Amino acid sequence: MTEPAAALKTIMETCPHAPTRLRAALAAAQMGTLLRDGTLAGELLALTDAIPVNDFDADQHDALGLVRARLLYQAGDLEGSFELARATLQRLDDRHIVNTMAVQLQAGLGVSSSQMYGESDAVNDALKGATPWTKKVGVAA
Repeated sequence: MTEPAAALKTIMETCPHAPTRLRAALAAAQMGTLLRDGTLAGELLALTDAIPVNDFDADQHDALGLVRARLLYQAGDLEGSFELARATLQRLDDRHIVNTMAVQLQAGLGVSSSQMYGESDAVNDALKGATPWTKKVGVAA
């Protein structure tokens, strides 16, 4: 584990401020994309379960969905990642939110689908879960 990853993990474990723990989880999940450490992803995933979410707003819940979808993918749970990314993207779409989080989720759907079903079906499967704006701007897969 790298020093920055260890520091982020410590913040996720010990910080009393839930939004700060969420930001640390977002950074750790992004870093995990580069580290490709399934064990670390599993540990971080367990720590996300301990983040108190009672006072989170909808955006924070969606950010946690993105974090968990990334970590599930990194830990090897492709189906879990795909389903959580799809559900989180749907919540964003229901609120008519178009932001970088939605783009990241849509890209994750394409990657997960590609890994699960093969590249030939990845685009079609990702587009099934795509919202009209993602189809229009070509974000899917």
